[in-house]
Amino acid sequence: MPASGHRPAQGRGELRSDADPSWLSELAQGVLINRILVADVPVTEGFLERLTDEVLLPAFAHPA
Repeated sequence: MPASGHRPAQGRGELRSDADPSWLSELAQGVLINRILVADVPVTEGFLERLTDEVLLPAFAHPA
C-alpha cells in the first residue's frame, strides 16, 4: 500500500489511526506469495475477498 494511500482511509475512520500500512502490505504479500509459490494454487477473486474480509479488515479496521 502506498504510504499516502492509508491517510484518507484513516481520516474517514475506516482504518485505525495506529494501523501500520507497511505491516498491512507485508502481511498481504506474504499470504499471496505463499499461495502462489508454496501451495501452487491460483489466487481467485473468492480468495481475495476472504483474505480481505477475514484477515485484513478485522486486523486494521476500526471495530464497528
